Amino acid sequence: MRLVAINQAEGNVTMVPRGAIGRPRSFRKAHANHGNGQPPGRTAGRGCNLTACVTIPSDMNGEDGRRGIESLVGELVRARGEPPVDAIRALSQAGEAAVEPLLATLNETEPDEDDWTPLWITVTLGEIRSPRALPALIELLKLPDGDILSEAAVEALAKIGLPSLPALMELSRSARDWEARHYAYSAIGLIPGTESLVLLTGALETDALLWSSIAMALADLGDKRAVTALSRILTKCDERESPQVREAIDILTGRQPPYPRMHERPWLERYLRQTVS
Repeated sequence: MRLVAINQAEGNVTMVPRGAIGRPRSFRKAHANHGNGQPPGRTAGRGCNLTACVTIPSDMNGEDGRRGIESLVGELVRARGEPPVDAIRALSQAGEAAVEPLLATLNETEPDEDDWTPLWITVTLGEIRSPRALPALIELLKLPDGDILSEAAVEALAKIGLPSLPALMELSRSARDWEARHYAYSAIGLIPGTESLVLLTGALETDALLWSSIAMALADLGDKRAVTALSRILTKCDERESPQVREAIDILTGRQPPYPRMHERPWLERYLRQTVS
């Protein structure tokens, strides 16, 4: 597991597993902070229910289609820690017609660290890959102290791809909280292209607090042109920061294999690991 060094006040550094920052927080407007529980589902949910019979109406914009989508969204609400495989598959096939009902339910979800509904909605929006979901997904990157929901939003934004970049770039430049910038960099690193490279290498010069996060994002990006910028930063790192920057250089130069790009793998593969203890 990769560790990312997060520089904090007065030079203190906290080492946290990459992809496991913080604890579950409120899911609505990122306002509430609900204590010190473990991420949902570490002991709940022993598998997935594949037995449900899901019928997808041929006309998703008709009355039957709308009722069908509402019913499927209800399955996400009731799923709790057991991945609602059939409902997510059916909503993904419904595509754009499902986006607004999903966003409405996400916005209406009350803050509750034990509520899985926002996670399954985020996963579904990532499968649909609609740019209409961008504002809501960007908001999920701002959850205080990090969250598995923020990780899911990173993957959803990466699946949407290039249309996500402008909002992610704006967040990486303007967010005051380091957690939001961390997740923005992580998502940008999963969207290949020169724009991503330029932003991340530039951020090495302006956001020393998150050198480790930016380095790992550059490693994910996989563009060897980042090696020069990383090598320059490596000379400025202390012994607590340098391992991640050096690791990124090793990945980009082929001395170490890259880490799996989770957004390119089936979503269920990730969340079965999250929910099955």
